[in-house]
Amino acid sequence: MSLLLFNLCFIPTSQCVIIFGASFYYHQLIIIAILTRLIITSNITIKLNKIDILFIIWQVSGFIIYVIQWQTVQAAVWKTGRTLEALTTFALIRLCLKNKNDIYRLIDTLAIISIIMAPFVLYESISGHNPFSLFGKVSTDIREGRFRCQAAFPISIILGIFWALFISLFWMRYKQHNSFFYILSIACSLFMIYACASSTPIGTLLFCCIVIATYKYKQWYRLTIPLCILLYLILSFIMVSPPYYIIARIGVVGGSTAWHRAYLIDRAIIFFNEWAMLGTRTTSHWNYTGRSGHEFDITNQFILEGIRGGAVTLIFFIVLIYYSCKTIYRTAIKEQSSNKFYWNILAFLSGHIVSFFGISYFGQMTILLYTTFAIISLLHNESSSYIAQDNNLKVLKTYNFRAFQ
Repeated sequence: MSLLLFNLCFIPTSQCVIIFGASFYYHQLIIIAILTRLIITSNITIKLNKIDILFIIWQVSGFIIYVIQWQTVQAAVWKTGRTLEALTTFALIRLCLKNKNDIYRLIDTLAIISIIMAPFVLYESISGHNPFSLFGKVSTDIREGRFRCQAAFPISIILGIFWALFISLFWMRYKQHNSFFYILSIACSLFMIYACASSTPIGTLLFCCIVIATYKYKQWYRLTIPLCILLYLILSFIMVSPPYYIIARIGVVGGSTAWHRAYLIDRAIIFFNEWAMLGTRTTSHWNYTGRSGHEFDITNQFILEGIRGGAVTLIFFIVLIYYSCKTIYRTAIKEQSSNKFYWNILAFLSGHIVSFFGISYFGQMTILLYTTFAIISLLHNESSSYIAQDNNLKVLKTYNFRAFQ
């Protein structure tokens, strides 16, 4: 598992081997090799839970609709590769992680990686030369006079989001052990967020911090969805533009494309009939002028799911996220011994949701997303057993009270 993490963080995902015209990326080969070894050497039995089933349905739905949409061999081969990558990654993480201690080891490994990576990013921020370009197609862009560091990640924003998400988990480990090691990993992660010169990682980090800081008010989080709907309706009457154009005003870093992200949501709503059934092949006519040209930059994971897999795949994706949040939240409310663990996992998942509005995942972020759902699937089994025990205890207490009466 550590081998996979180090390779993901230090070797660009563009590295691949072409066999009979099919591209096999290095991380896919590592995943397949480790998974094959586990299957051969271990007696594997997995009982599928609701998270597992929803994940599989989401992937299969996206595959079927995408192939129907394009109806070409090339599209079928490409989507087969993406779907197999998702399923094998999910299966590998599910098999490798047995309990919370395995999750702690995964977090600790990434804390070590953050400390090792920070000096390379520092060099990139000073020189403008990406040291990881020796291993693949990565570079360093410039925006508003600042270098946008990306290390071994496809673009700078992915570098920032990756480490912004893990700060909440590094903080959890610091609170558990009070070790300077985790403070150093947090400091290195914060520096890499700064070095990427992007607004979305900062927004992701702030939202994760808000979730962690409001732990004492966790009982009120069940009202989040109704309150968000109510707030949206109120803003609809107050604002001239639709409320989602608030995103256009959130830009923190100079040269931010926040307006583009709000406009993308607007275009997706206008052209809903075009992509709702089977997705759409092109978004070139979504651009600012309304004339066909280059493809519209899809910087929203929700909209990307709809474009590639239609409304059905998007709905399955949203249901998977909702049920994942519900599973972690219910356990965080009920379990008193380690509920801060579950709450930090909830902050980690919430950070993903915020990031979805600023970028569509690819490269290392897709692997991280599949890993996140696999972790939640593991915790679903533990939370289900705990909630069942808690309910049995309540029934027993009620029975004893009635017997006493």
